[in-house]
Amino acid sequence: MDKPAPQHDTHKQERRMRPDLRKVFEESIHRLAPFFNSGMDSSDTPMEYWAARTLREMHPELSTQDIRVLVNAAYRYHKELRASAPNGEAATTECQAQPSRQPVTA
Repeated sequence: MDKPAPQHDTHKQERRMRPDLRKVFEESIHRLAPFFNSGMDSSDTPMEYWAARTLREMHPELSTQDIRVLVNAAYRYHKELRASAPNGEAATTECQAQPSRQPVTA
């Protein structure tokens, strides 16, 4: 007895385990732009720290691992954006303001 061939879904199967993080990413990517458009590389811990703090303030319900995943994704997103821009310049966004790199003095 022949079995009918399995029908494959024509839609691409979602590979993400946490689709809710996609929405958070899309909501926060422009808020994180100043941390990654400064031309600094990913080994500069303070910029990643401030990006993570910003995400934590925006979404306190997220775990530390979720925050790390989002910060790394934002870094890769802005790195690719910079690479595709002319002369490797930071792509312009509505939130292009650079974070202050001056120490705070009392």
